[in-house]
Amino acid sequence: MGVFHYFAPVNFIEYEKLTGFKLLVGAASRKVIAVCEAMNLVGINSQVTTGAVTGGSPECGRGRYLPSATFTHGSTTIQFLPSFGLPGLNRILAAFGYLKTALFNVEPSDKVLLYNFYPEYIPAAFVLKVLGNTAYLDIEDAPRIDEMGMRGVVNRLSYSILKLLCKKECIVAAKGIAKQLNLLNTLAIYGTITKKEEKYCGRDFNRSELCIMYGGTISYDTGLDLFIQTIKQLDLKLALGLKRIRFVITGFGGESELVDLRNSISNSSIILDIKSNLSASEYRYELEQAQAALCLKLPHSEMGATTFPSKVVEIASAGLLLFSTKVSDVPLLFDENSAILLDEASPEELCSALMNFVDNAAMYEKISRNGHKAMINHLSAETVGKKLSLFLGIQ
Repeated sequence: MGVFHYFAPVNFIEYEKLTGFKLLVGAASRKVIAVCEAMNLVGINSQVTTGAVTGGSPECGRGRYLPSATFTHGSTTIQFLPSFGLPGLNRILAAFGYLKTALFNVEPSDKVLLYNFYPEYIPAAFVLKVLGNTAYLDIEDAPRIDEMGMRGVVNRLSYSILKLLCKKECIVAAKGIAKQLNLLNTLAIYGTITKKEEKYCGRDFNRSELCIMYGGTISYDTGLDLFIQTIKQLDLKLALGLKRIRFVITGFGGESELVDLRNSISNSSIILDIKSNLSASEYRYELEQAQAALCLKLPHSEMGATTFPSKVVEIASAGLLLFSTKVSDVPLLFDENSAILLDEASPEELCSALMNFVDNAAMYEKISRNGHKAMINHLSAETVGKKLSLFLGIQ
């Protein structure tokens, strides 16, 4: 039986402990490892090969050496390639590592899936094609025509090259991505809920202080301005009362704007708690304390049209109440009974939804429970594992 190899730049809590750095363990890391666990569940041995993702400061691995290491998560093997926390150099080292894995660890009966279209995959993809075991692409973010500078050029070029080197059949993060790129033979994998997460962990919606998370990459396209304008309206409209609302901001980006916003708040019922560069365990703790979380990616933006916010799967799988724009394929997974979907991505709409939540929080527990059920119905590990193994033709 062949092995499922997933090449992906992810992080893992045990590797964070080994290095002592606060490494970003985002929704992408969760998705990759959960998909491998789903494959294991249907009898396919799975391995993640990765180069660690570092942050912008020394405590987050910037400018530091990161050693190779191997871990197991359930039945999944996670192989970390040696790396160095400097832009460019880390990609070069990753390229050698992926190439070595393709040459010496991938058997003819194995299948290789590449998470997105990073340039460090190109040497390995070329070798796999020459050896007759062409890799598959997992397109998480369609290349953006509005992305200027070297990064945009590299992304578009890398996608073009890997599209030639990989199978015509692709995994996509959303059906909208396949449509935009004119891809005909695709399978949409939004993520999966793990077996452990299938047990609903109820949140206390009767607390005097309600906690709402906002994280990921924070920019205009992911709702930074929408969030700021909403908080300004809440500052004026939210009644001083028995309940407070605490926004825990765990993402990166927009730091100066968020600090200015925090300093401008006069309403004592609103707390802005900015917690960038959390460790994996610290982030997990915040997730477990929260009642709700925001996904504010703008549907009309180029990013909204080219990506799927995998964070919505993380939010609902954890049992939190999801507030989301109707971006990408989100309305295919959730409805008004399983999430708070904003008809318009406007401060007025979001402010109204948040005020209703604060005033009637206990009534929203059922919606969060339904959101969790939606993940089980659509994205159970068995369902995802069977669909993916069939699509890849691995037995």
